[in-house]
Amino acid sequence: MQKQPTRFAGKKFKADMLIGKLQTIVDKEERPSKRTDTKQPYFDVQAVVEGEGLVRYSTSAQLLVQELRTAALPMRDKIIQKDWRGLYFEGTVYTLEEEEERIRREFAINY
Repeated sequence: MQKQPTRFAGKKFKADMLIGKLQTIVDKEERPSKRTDTKQPYFDVQAVVEGEGLVRYSTSAQLLVQELRTAALPMRDKIIQKDWRGLYFEGTVYTLEEEEERIRREFAINY
């Protein structure tokens, strides 16, 4: 089976290598499973990770996939955690309005 090309740039990581690192997810793409014996989808993710810069990773972890499927971009201030449930995201997702308000405050923009 040939690997599918990805449009994402950045250093390639495994999701579990980013446990505990703050990240902002800037793009995501759902793909079918690479294996023929399972229907479990996975996500290719592009993120800006604190201390690493622009990275990309793939994940099929069920809790990560559930959140990636439903959350809007950008997903700011996310930290991958691991416990008995597996890998999951912890942190805050801002709506577009909240994101604009944060940028206004951060850069003292009045409009």
